[in-house]
Amino acid sequence: MMAAGVKNLVFKNGAKMPIVGFGTWQCSDESMDASIDAALEAGYRHIDTAYLYGNEAAIGRALKRWFDSGRLKREDLFIVTKLPIVGYQPDKVEKYLKRSLSALQLKYVDLYLVHQPWGLIETGENMCPMDESGNLLHDITIDHVALWKAMEAQVDAGRTLNIGLSNFNSRQIKRVFLSARIPPSNLQVELHVYFQQRELVAFCAALDITVCAYAPLASPAMIPAFAPLGGDVDSIPRLSPLTEPVVVKIAEKHGKTSAQVLLRHIVQRGISVIPKSSNPDRIRQNIQVNIRYRQSQGWVEQPVLGEVRSSPLAFVHAVDSYPNKRCVKSETVVLATCTWGGSFVSASVRSCRCMVTFIHGSYIFDFKLDDEDVKQLDALDRGSQCRLFSGNIHKGDRAHGVVAIAVCYEPKSLGIRFQAVTLGISPGRGVTPNYHQGLVDWA
Repeated sequence: MMAAGVKNLVFKNGAKMPIVGFGTWQCSDESMDASIDAALEAGYRHIDTAYLYGNEAAIGRALKRWFDSGRLKREDLFIVTKLPIVGYQPDKVEKYLKRSLSALQLKYVDLYLVHQPWGLIETGENMCPMDESGNLLHDITIDHVALWKAMEAQVDAGRTLNIGLSNFNSRQIKRVFLSARIPPSNLQVELHVYFQQRELVAFCAALDITVCAYAPLASPAMIPAFAPLGGDVDSIPRLSPLTEPVVVKIAEKHGKTSAQVLLRHIVQRGISVIPKSSNPDRIRQNIQVNIRYRQSQGWVEQPVLGEVRSSPLAFVHAVDSYPNKRCVKSETVVLATCTWGGSFVSASVRSCRCMVTFIHGSYIFDFKLDDEDVKQLDALDRGSQCRLFSGNIHKGDRAHGVVAIAVCYEPKSLGIRFQAVTLGISPGRGVTPNYHQGLVDWA
């Protein structure tokens, strides 16, 4: 179990990833600026996105604004993005990573993930190509080993510092791992209190692969998001961990929100979380800054006429309200509750030049679940029956003989062998053995 004060996961190569990240799936361009601002001000330094999310450019604009202002440096952040599912042919990997870097306005990302173990045929700019019947066009020629070599080449080129996998099961991971010159640093998978993925997490730990949990709050926004794909969204379990009586009781005991308890439960297992919210209060609550006093100072120019108010102050982003102070040469205004990128700030206002004192906080949870709490939360695990991202959410997955996400977590998935035999799909009959080694649990 991880200590309460640990704030980073450490990769095998020594790289550090903040254990709490900010998820951006379904974050629109319109809300991105405010969401990124709220996240960075709250102390998040790990931002998760993907080419498929379509929001990399909006994130890039927000980050550039922070970098240009001097509030943060590139090395202060850990940025994760993912290879789109139409880019799994080895000669396409570089193209899509370069596109992501251009959109993000970055020279490199900290972690680049293969988004899914399955891929689609590239047909122009459509990221979810379908046939005339609305079925996804699966690319059945994908070779995970060849794909991974192309990922390794991106590390060699300096476009990403680390590479990893997303939604792969243990058999798929093993095949990549055994062939890798640069092993996967991280696996990102669905993981929450109802679907705790203990076997897969233990498997990754044995290979020194860290784990990041997406949908750590059971992703209540997932069902409407996948409805347009034409799949069987009615088969997706409706989960409400935030109102689960056990969770609510533990939250009341610690004076925390249900979300904080659910996230803390995962973090204490040494697993990273990437909760998503566009609500500034929830964004702050999800990371729960724990202050450790370490001061530094710097002058900031701020031309001021008339009164100085909290909300229009441009030199400190998102300063909390404080009583109006007139700009007088000798006056000192202490902003006891202000934040600048997760740091508490005090400012001395002299004429129109401000001395800002940063009291830096470490962005970790400030409480720990006791053994009884953990025991009760562990007991909520219902296994794969509570998996949200199943193979039914995309129309056409079964018609192609590949259940897209149902096989992503554990090597033995009910129904896979039956479908393959029924459709006459087996290694050597229209499907390359390399693709199906690990994707389907063949006898």
